[in-house]
Amino acid sequence: MAVVASHGSGSAMAGRGLTTYPSYFKLQVRWLRSFTRITYLSKLIGIHSLAAFLQLELFRV
Repeated sequence: MAVVASHGSGSAMAGRGLTTYPSYFKLQVRWLRSFTRITYLSKLIGIHSLAAFLQLELFRV
């Protein structure tokens, strides 16, 4: 399985015959970072909502 990029600045991995390109990994890392930020923010929003709900339940008792 080879990764194909639009420019030819690639390097071959020794022993595997697989050609990798830095631009491909930059794209994957950028996508992963943006997805992680969204997921982390969603968790924070959920935690704050849960904490507010539990606080209301404590005052109701």
